[in-house]
Amino acid sequence: MLFRSLWGSGLTVVSSQTLTQGLLPNDVVTASCADEHDLASRRNGASRSIAFVNSSGTTRQVFWLDGFGRRVLYRTLESGQRHVQASSGGDVWVVTNGAGRCEGIYQAGDIPSRAVLK
Repeated sequence: MLFRSLWGSGLTVVSSQTLTQGLLPNDVVTASCADEHDLASRRNGASRSIAFVNSSGTTRQVFWLDGFGRRVLYRTLESGQRHVQASSGGDVWVVTNGAGRCEGIYQAGDIPSRAVLK
């Protein structure tokens, strides 16, 4: 996989090499789950939207990380469900499995974005 740093925050933009992980190229900004403890939302941009599409076959939970990096539950998605979430530039979203384990970290791009959850 190829990644490049974005905004100096540890977040990265997904390249076209990431298609095997279920994301469209440049659709969302992503970070490793290992980096969650270093991340927090920093609202610094215009309103955006991010569509979470659950094609994982299991339940997923969508959390917003507040300005202190704490998870705030916004939505539970059953397999096959889709949810469009209003967001702002700098907002960080964590998706977990039913046990609360991080499965992915996302941030909306400059245009309406989509994260397909596998």
